Amino acid sequence: NPPKPAAVLLPKWSVVNGLCCNSSSSRFSVTQGSSSLSATASSCPATPPQSGQVTSTAGSKSFSWAFRSSGCGDFGAGFNFTFREATEYVFVSDFDGNDLFVSVFSRPIAGLVSSQKRTGDGDLTLLKRIRLSTEVNQQYESNSGLQAIK
Repeated sequence: NPPKPAAVLLPKWSVVNGLCCNSSSSRFSVTQGSSSLSATASSCPATPPQSGQVTSTAGSKSFSWAFRSSGCGDFGAGFNFTFREATEYVFVSDFDGNDLFVSVFSRPIAGLVSSQKRTGDGDLTLLKRIRLSTEVNQQYESNSGLQAIK
């Protein structure tokens, strides 16, 4: 019998809301194709909220994002990013005091077999920081618990 081809591990992604608004809840959402994920922070929690995870396919993708907060304002736009097979991605919203960013972290998906060695989940590695908006309300804050992810 011929050997079975190795299974392709599809990329997975999720979002983390690393921003908060002192005067209201805030929701960070990212949409790619028919998949939309969001994470809502009520005020400024100690732990940044994370969405569930969805599976995609490898290749270049177009994303739209939105940040909604009744107290700090609404923002939205788009960005492009390329997924690789057997990789987990986490899109984290962040604010540096002036600009709104999404930081893209990645790590290999556990179970990938390479040269007969089985790998597990490693630490998340920062791949890219994408500036999303430069006209952000100064009431936004970067969530203090975000350092646990970085």
